[in-house]
Amino acid sequence: MNKYNNKYRKYERLNENITDKFAIEAREKLHSKGIYIIEDKKHIISDIYEDNTNGITKLMLTPFINKYRENIIKVMLEGDIEQLYKAVGKENFEQLNDVINKVDYLVSKGLRSGLKDTNPLVQEYYKEAEKLEKIYINMEKYKTKNEKVLDER
Repeated sequence: MNKYNNKYRKYERLNENITDKFAIEAREKLHSKGIYIIEDKKHIISDIYEDNTNGITKLMLTPFINKYRENIIKVMLEGDIEQLYKAVGKENFEQLNDVINKVDYLVSKGLRSGLKDTNPLVQEYYKEAEKLEKIYINMEKYKTKNEKVLDER
């Protein structure tokens, strides 16, 4: 279970955010080519970034998705999470998931973009954003270390 919000499973919000990011990207590419699936162009809602998952968590995941895109797609297609653990480190992945779960919970409690720094939810968000930066640095160190080991073989 998600330790911040027990109505979700442990990895559910991370998975939903990643799926949303890919779906939004695919939708934008199709629309840029004039392709509209199911609905006519006139019925399309243009701002879906805040639907299903929050834009804050999607934005937080952008560096992860951009850097590990191929690994993420492979996991999505093959269902083998070990591929991603090998790329970023299992502990780093678990910490990433924890940050997304916590920020998602903060959003459910009222965290929104543009709130004042004095708001306790915003202060808690900044702590999580700092953790996330460290996680991304650790992922890069893990990746570099593994590439070095593979090159030595």
